Amino acid sequence: MPPALNPDPLAEFAREFLGRVVRGTVTKAAPFGVFVRVGEGVEGLVHHDTLAGSAVPRTGDEMAVEVGDVNLQRRRVVLRPAP
Repeated sequence: MPPALNPDPLAEFAREFLGRVVRGTVTKAAPFGVFVRVGEGVEGLVHHDTLAGSAVPRTGDEMAVEVGDVNLQRRRVVLRPAP
């Protein structure tokens, strides 16, 4: 099936996981936070402000995160460390 006819993985992820806690793998650390892969083709940002008081995860670490927001137009997923 051509890629344009496949369902949008981000839209499917938003429908199923918005507001829920999921586990993911840290794929990249940046000065402003860490990127976490939370699904097939879906990666989100945990901003460094939300990591205050906890150890900053490193690339390859697994962590539990809460899906705070999914912006389909900007293709962005906002994550927070799970409570």
